[in-house]
Amino acid sequence: MKVNRREFIQITGATAAGLAVSGLGFDLRPVKVHAQMLKTQYAKETLSICPYCAVGCGVIVHASRKGDGRVINIEGGSGPCNQPGFVVLQRRIPDPAGRK
Repeated sequence: MKVNRREFIQITGATAAGLAVSGLGFDLRPVKVHAQMLKTQYAKETLSICPYCAVGCGVIVHASRKGDGRVINIEGGSGPCNQPGFVVLQRRIPDPAGRK
């Protein structure tokens, strides 16, 4: 592959910019939290119970307000049985958006 002077400068500049940005240590967690908030801002929030065992862990279900019954998001609720590491079956609730 033959690279002329102009292409060499473009490649070098793009590589340097990529390394500079990746080395700055950007934290994307606030962006993800903000995106999650926007996704569920106009959804109907319903409290429910996890169906996987007899413990009765609380689940917060965000559904569409359009009345089509579409579930937008499912997350663990608050309560004594929802403490981290207590019941792992709640992680098996399928994500309605298909994310892993």
